[in-house]
Amino acid sequence: AWTVTETFDIKNDIIDFAKLRASWGVVGNDAPLFATTSYFNVATNGGDGFIGGTVFPGFGATAFERSTQLGNNQLVPEETATIEFGIDMDLFEGKVGLDVTYYDAETTDQIISVQVPASTGFTNLIQNAGVISNKGWEIQADWSVMDRGDFKWDMAANWTTYESIVEELAPGLETISLAGFTSTSSRVVAGEPFGAIYGSAFQKDAQGRTLIDANGYPIQDPDVQVVGDPNPDWTAGIRNTFTYKDFSVSALIDIRQGGDVWCGTCGIIN
Repeated sequence: AWTVTETFDIKNDIIDFAKLRASWGVVGNDAPLFATTSYFNVATNGGDGFIGGTVFPGFGATAFERSTQLGNNQLVPEETATIEFGIDMDLFEGKVGLDVTYYDAETTDQIISVQVPASTGFTNLIQNAGVISNKGWEIQADWSVMDRGDFKWDMAANWTTYESIVEELAPGLETISLAGFTSTSSRVVAGEPFGAIYGSAFQKDAQGRTLIDANGYPIQDPDVQVVGDPNPDWTAGIRNTFTYKDFSVSALIDIRQGGDVWCGTCGIIN
């Protein structure tokens, strides 16, 4: 870090303090518990939605069943390397504070649950599945709007924008399903935003116009496509705090701009 105001002995009514900072670091993240071995769970006898199931031991019997998760003893911890640049400032005799940060992080050996063929006797496997990058900006500001003895009014705001991209997947993996159904799902695909929403779409011509069949209906594309990005364009928050003597009241406005949401219920109704 470099305190600019000290180096150049800056003293005026606008800038009280200014510091440039940079950092680099690598952190690790271990796999979930029991991810490296196949194990047995306490058995359950599922109900029908109206009558509850039975969890053993019960009725004088003890039972266990094998987990549907295949153990992977080749797992290694994922690593995230982050580089960050920023500036911290105090302005107007300490009435305004400003913090601006840019970060660029890359996670290698990302640990993700991957589906496996049910013919193996299991349904999923946790493995080191790829490389994910995250980069963005974070801006925070605080402002002492009013200070009249017993009464104070403080305001704080933050704004963030980021991009999360799947840079590559492990050999043999083309897509990883995170959630959803056969028609619409959230997936991990190289080159796309993390959790991109895939689903059916209409065929388009070279000019982007929807193709219509002889009966006047749109023609469905036979291949699923990216139909949405769940990641927001930006998020922000604004907090106002009013203090009178020892009593304070605060109000928070939380803003999320952009980001697609798939509504399955809406699809059925419509």
